[in-house]
Amino acid sequence: MPSIRTSAAVLATAFFSLNVNSQAVYTIDPNSVSLAIRQGWCNSQQSTCPLLCLQLQGDSSTTEANDCDAESLTYDCICGNGLTPNLTEYSQTVPYFTCTEYGSQCVAACNGNSLCQSECREDHPCGAQNPTRVNLSTVTTSSTKPPAGATSGVVYNGLGDAGSTTSPSGAEATGTKSGSEMALDAGRAYGLAVVLAGIFAGFTLILIRLLNLIPVKTADPSALLPQPVTTPNSPMAPSKKEAAHECVSEEALVHLKSYKYSSVDKSLISNYILKHYWNASVELLPLWLAPNMVTLLGFFFILTNVICLVIWMPDLVGPGPSWLYYSFAFGLWMYSTMDNVDGKQARRTGTSSGLGELFDHGIDSLNCTLASLCETAAMGLGTSKAGIFTAIIPCLPMFFSTWETYHTHTLYLGVFNGPTEGLILACTIMILSGYYGPEIWQQRITDLVGHHYFLGYHEFFGTYSVRDLWVPILVVTLFGAHVPFCVINVVKARRRDNLPVLPVFLEWTPMAVFTFSIGAWLYSPYSTLIPDNHLVLFCLTMSFVFGRMTTKIILAHLTRQPFPYWTVMLTPLVGGAVLGNLPRVGLPQVSSSVELWYLRSYFVFAIFVYFRWAFLVINSICSYLGINCLTIPSDKLAANQEKAKAAIGNVKTNGHSNDKRVD
Repeated sequence: MPSIRTSAAVLATAFFSLNVNSQAVYTIDPNSVSLAIRQGWCNSQQSTCPLLCLQLQGDSSTTEANDCDAESLTYDCICGNGLTPNLTEYSQTVPYFTCTEYGSQCVAACNGNSLCQSECREDHPCGAQNPTRVNLSTVTTSSTKPPAGATSGVVYNGLGDAGSTTSPSGAEATGTKSGSEMALDAGRAYGLAVVLAGIFAGFTLILIRLLNLIPVKTADPSALLPQPVTTPNSPMAPSKKEAAHECVSEEALVHLKSYKYSSVDKSLISNYILKHYWNASVELLPLWLAPNMVTLLGFFFILTNVICLVIWMPDLVGPGPSWLYYSFAFGLWMYSTMDNVDGKQARRTGTSSGLGELFDHGIDSLNCTLASLCETAAMGLGTSKAGIFTAIIPCLPMFFSTWETYHTHTLYLGVFNGPTEGLILACTIMILSGYYGPEIWQQRITDLVGHHYFLGYHEFFGTYSVRDLWVPILVVTLFGAHVPFCVINVVKARRRDNLPVLPVFLEWTPMAVFTFSIGAWLYSPYSTLIPDNHLVLFCLTMSFVFGRMTTKIILAHLTRQPFPYWTVMLTPLVGGAVLGNLPRVGLPQVSSSVELWYLRSYFVFAIFVYFRWAFLVINSICSYLGINCLTIPSDKLAANQEKAKAAIGNVKTNGHSNDKRVD
């Protein structure tokens, strides 16, 4: 674009030789980037330098020099043993940030030419190894300042592991991974995929257990005769004490018999556009398909995308194959579609119940951190602070909406809400990432949109990109357009019922513990979970923790029980926050392997506790109401089929039968 061509940015490429390697030097005009951003680069640079020094001879994080000047983007990183790691091969360093900015400016200068933009991305890759991995860099004893934009000839994309060692003499690394290291890399990626496949298997076991199908020889759905999965005398039935604690005692479940769903949706897109799409979509579903099964099928789209994410883009940075981003968008859209038609399917089949709301919103809670993982990857945020924030932030609006529903007994969706407009925005981002690449979110907003569209106010946006403003946008949207209205509605409900208002704010305790524990653990400089790229496993664990926490609130709302202030699944989270900050209290830092095994154990614990609780609650409700969770009872199924046949016959006779009008 003209503004780029006439700016002071220096887009030049030089070549020099080091031993036998050829390295590209990318330089930019520091003033082409805001000082705040450059200061952030320097902060990351100074945090990364000691990590790289740990990998050099001596295994010490001490440094002789660790300076960075944000004004000129010059820096020093000299380890205590006199060696200088090659920072150009790593993420979270000034050379890496300079290189990516160079690429962004190159793309912007293409003035919309897709071939030129593609060449910018492909011809100028930036080193992005994980700073905590074994250093592949060439090391020297020189103390001179390297160029701010120097990039090694051995370039790596993503946050993969290092594959070779550094010789004591500072000889050049080959960059070739040994067979064992390649096997380890594959094991990490596919191992987590196996874990996700195990979750699939867990849901399959739920289907088998809850469907309780009797083998039949015919494919006629009416031949399926499911029975309630438990009876009061069943060995799976909870004790009276446990039933009261989990809100499934007879005194609590009696409220389900008077259940009536209540919601208010003020979204213009929902009421005037998507409503017709949802009404048409539900007509495509067979009458024998239970509404809870519709919800579960939608969730399977999300799980499939997470598995694809783990296999093809485990670093959450990419760029991944274009089809992967399109798959993210399609899966999220199908999840939303199923989430919106399950209630219509329940009314259509006459199977509405409190279990449906519990199941629907319970799946929504599980989905919060999983769908946002795909969003994090679509924007190429990786395991940066913005990436962590994007992956976890959806839990907050979900909690406050659930808390609001507990007191008002009505689900309120505003003119602009997450399940509709927010989801459309997320799908749009995924599609654009598939078409243009995730680098589009690093381009300046003014260059991306065009200066003439800002009516002279383009200087207000300066050099900011969508990625730079992403976290502020999320924060303002959450605390400016969502939380205040939740609080107002709860206050109105309490005053209407002549109940005190202040005590309800103590009910934020579980969410406060959840949020601050995650922040204390993941953002701790002593934790290795994020540097070692374990955000996916962490979010999978938090999916079950948050799912249990919010679903307990929903169950308490349905059964008119006291608000649940705690869940046992929060205890290990607090423990993890403490574990990641032991040096703050003078205790030695735990090793990365210990911390990883703690997270893995927490994951297994969360799965076990969640599914055991899910079985207990679903079985108790089904037994009490005499219904099935994932199938439609045979008598109801037969009645629905007769109704459908009558409707078809009515259409064929144009509303007349035996010469009498059928109204």
